[in-house]
Amino acid sequence: MDELKHVAREVRDDAKKAWRGADGEDPGDKAANLGDDVRRNAANAGDDMRRAVRDTQDKAHHTGHDLDDDLHRTGRDPADIEPWDVPR
Repeated sequence: MDELKHVAREVRDDAKKAWRGADGEDPGDKAANLGDDVRRNAANAGDDMRRAVRDTQDKAHHTGHDLDDDLHRTGRDPADIEPWDVPR
């Protein structure tokens, strides 16, 4: 979904640049295009950060479940678990 949003932003900004450039390019058009580029890059970076956080949360969630499964299967007491015993 994020990739689709990245492509949609790119297409939208390209269309805006083409529309602005239809009558020739002036400093206002250049400033507007630069603003579009900054906004697009910030939005894409935000999507990438959200994806990285979500992936990290998913990994932590699954690691916790894996540890619970190991404890249940082996009958070990959670108080006996050392930090180096936790799967990474």
